[in-house]
Amino acid sequence: MTRAASSPRSPQPRAEPGPLPPWLWLWAASLVALAPRLLGDAWGTAAAFRTWVVPPLGLEAWLAPILLFLLLLQNLPALVFLLGIASALVPRWRAPRLERRFALAPITGRGGALAEIEAFVREHAPRLELRANLRRMAPIAFVYPTGLRTARLAVMGGLVKLWRSDPAGARAVLLHEIAHQRQGDPAIIGIGSLLAPVLRLWPLAILAFAALILALDRLLRREIEAFRLAYAVLEETTVAAAPASVWPILFDYLADYVWILQPSPLGTVAGFALWSLGVVLLPTIAVWCAELAADRLTAANAEGRDALLRALDARGAETRRRRWTPSALGRGLIEAISHPPRWLRRLLVGRADAGIAALVIAVLFPLGFVLSALPILVASWMSASARGVTSLAAGPFVLGNLPFVLAGIRWQLATAAGLMLAWPLLAPWWARLVFGPPGVLPIRSMAAVALPGAAMLLGVLLLDPAAPPVLGERPPVVQPERGPGPGLRVLSKVLAHDEPVRIEIWGLDPTKQNWVAVAAHDWEPERYVDDPAYWTFTTGLAEGVIELDPREPGVWEARLYLDWPAGGTEIHGRALFIRDKPRP
Repeated sequence: MTRAASSPRSPQPRAEPGPLPPWLWLWAASLVALAPRLLGDAWGTAAAFRTWVVPPLGLEAWLAPILLFLLLLQNLPALVFLLGIASALVPRWRAPRLERRFALAPITGRGGALAEIEAFVREHAPRLELRANLRRMAPIAFVYPTGLRTARLAVMGGLVKLWRSDPAGARAVLLHEIAHQRQGDPAIIGIGSLLAPVLRLWPLAILAFAALILALDRLLRREIEAFRLAYAVLEETTVAAAPASVWPILFDYLADYVWILQPSPLGTVAGFALWSLGVVLLPTIAVWCAELAADRLTAANAEGRDALLRALDARGAETRRRRWTPSALGRGLIEAISHPPRWLRRLLVGRADAGIAALVIAVLFPLGFVLSALPILVASWMSASARGVTSLAAGPFVLGNLPFVLAGIRWQLATAAGLMLAWPLLAPWWARLVFGPPGVLPIRSMAAVALPGAAMLLGVLLLDPAAPPVLGERPPVVQPERGPGPGLRVLSKVLAHDEPVRIEIWGLDPTKQNWVAVAAHDWEPERYVDDPAYWTFTTGLAEGVIELDPREPGVWEARLYLDWPAGGTEIHGRALFIRDKPRP
């Protein structure tokens, strides 16, 4: 029996490189799994603050709300992404909204270019429904979900125009959108999802939150003096030398609970920006992987590869001609967040069939865990340095603590490594789940995914979750030296409500009638409380420690007077301290 000759018009067989691990879905699943821990940590932090912190100096009305505001700020990126993931679970709500927004209608019975486009789509994705609006030019095409396993392809007038002027380019656009559907991407990214807008608008959100943080200085004008007094006590300086800002004291009270807080408002903004960058970086890389994987499927044959390369070259030429105005910078930032760098896309498109593209896409997302930890560690170093916990420079601190941080997320790393190792077996199942026809990985792609997964799993097993963080040597605390005298100092700058103040004195003439008093920090030198709890003579002492017991909370000053009554009320030594309020 003679085989029939193939028709010259029959389409050229298309190589199918098969799907790669769905990193977007793994990221979404890991974030959902972390949600109870995030909420539990936030609740535990608020409970610990309520139990252990007694705000002094009339700050009761402000310290707790500021803690809750900063705690929400620290967890806001994850909460917003959780909201975006929740929206992906209701695609039937998203589809009608998009069809009303873009005035999309069925194309049944249409002829001309639309019929050719429909035939092309039917050839490569028979289950993908088409909708069109020829009056709109952009976006020229996009896929949107109608269910957990079903989707539609929207075609605009811009694609019909491209179909007439550059058929290969139009087919590449369609294949790119079909590739997203084959990977299961449209439910999480694409037009109508919350993930892409959040990634694009997050730099603006950082600026908005920076304005709110900077505004706290204005909202707390009445409390600034109290903050300055506390700062003067804690830093052993004068009230006049204390900064006119609430942030150093906020840092002292809240840095153990909200570590994005820094001793200055600009430092807090930088800490929040670094923390946000660490949280946003991982989903950004997952989006990049989705785009690169769609490029890989599109470039499976020569026609698609050439069309993609032409499009990338044209986009690069347009960027070079662009005037760098603020709006152009904004568009460039949005493009950098939502699409991988053009040089990387061009590199992988040119090697889509060599296994290199599969290798890069497979390892890029796991590498994102490391990259996302770096800005978070830099913010942690800022906080540790400001509190005097470490003497290390930023580089050694970050590199030394990186294994400790990775050990804390070892279950996520192990999941990613296990997925890579098992992907040759899971790929057909995943393709059948999200698209329909099973996808089979070529041998080179199997090795490019599975072998790095095995190496990564071995590395995860070597991580030690019990290893302590690397803080370096704490800078030595230099106690102020006693002067030649006469002088005094308090042995504890912050006292509990029932703790006596212990005052060390030295350099006195024991034959003179010297005396020590505790007075409010802003009292005149001659003013004191005529109560043995607030003052005492030191007759017979040249040096030693005496105790007084003023019970009212606030900022107090221990004062040294010499040779009463001849010496009058001239102060020869003074030291500030804080008396805390009773605990509830």
